[in-house]
Amino acid sequence: MAKYDAVNPGGMRKLVSQGAQLRAFPKPVLTACYKASKEQWADWSSKYPEFKTLYESYSKFAESQHAWFKVAEQSFDNFMSNPKRWLRPQLFVRSRSSVGG
Repeated sequence: MAKYDAVNPGGMRKLVSQGAQLRAFPKPVLTACYKASKEQWADWSSKYPEFKTLYESYSKFAESQHAWFKVAEQSFDNFMSNPKRWLRPQLFVRSRSSVGG
């Protein structure tokens, strides 16, 4: 998976340089994919006890982590992916004289 993630940016640049237009999946597509995934997981859970045990454990863990990642990771990822953050970096850096009072 790490290699897959590492080569994606270069592949994306190549596609865009050749005229590809990148777009996010529309919400109805994501919703349909998620629904189909949940149906598949339910089917596997009914057929394979090992999968059911794993899936139930993972689902509880993921749900408990969701709030944290939404606040900590998602907000940072959104910040880092916003090109405007580079336009006025002084807005995000405090001078020494302003630290501590």
